[in-house]
Amino acid sequence: MLSCHQVSARYNGTPVLDTVDIEVDPGEWVAVIGPNGAGKTTMLRVVSGALTFSGEVTIGGSSIAALPPRDLAGLVAVVPQAPVIPAGITVFDYVLLGRTPHIGYWSMEGRSDLREVGAVLERLELSHLADRPMDRVSGGERQRAVLGRALAQDAGLLLLDEPTSALDLGHQQQVLELVDSLRRDRGHAVLSAVHDLTLAAQFADRLVLLADGKVRATGTAEEVLKPDILARYYGADVTVVVDADGNQVVAPRRRNPVG
Repeated sequence: MLSCHQVSARYNGTPVLDTVDIEVDPGEWVAVIGPNGAGKTTMLRVVSGALTFSGEVTIGGSSIAALPPRDLAGLVAVVPQAPVIPAGITVFDYVLLGRTPHIGYWSMEGRSDLREVGAVLERLELSHLADRPMDRVSGGERQRAVLGRALAQDAGLLLLDEPTSALDLGHQQQVLELVDSLRRDRGHAVLSAVHDLTLAAQFADRLVLLADGKVRATGTAEEVLKPDILARYYGADVTVVVDADGNQVVAPRRRNPVG
């Protein structure tokens, strides 16, 4: 679904990505991890077409450099960290914006578009807020609506930039499990930037560790989330344990315990 080959990029003139290779197959979830400033968000901005780059990025076999923005929007849906939200727009109408690539230039949304938005709102427990302006909902509700817009877009590739950063524990689980079910049921490919290494281990098929703009490790959670690797690139002293379900759990270890 997605192939990034030898991708390099600058942000405000500063080199951020250096010859990065990433591939994501249909139905696969790849999480990009790494310390602050590693290039995670920049990588997602490159794939979304929002940032110029050198190298090659193809989606479904088509180079994104050759795709008109509307065509690219039909292939890629983005959940950014800081979305631009039109003033006064309601939750329903904001999620409905995700249907734009499926509506003709001189057409209006149809019944199928409205049904899709209604279904997304129900799955995200936002139906009761459909008529409420986006600037009058909580941060967590706003974050779910931003995800709802991307889900309503029904693109083959979903880009998630810290999608649970404003959510409480229960809604974190709800949102990630919803994304997980969509990629399994519909074959969506998912590329996400994640800070929480335990969540990345639970939901992603593969991890790509970026540091200083380069890929430093890639593989399963068991292969990447090792104390020595995390110490080297995060400067963190951690304990990695395996829970009863076989998931990797990463916990920071206090360097100077009391007593």
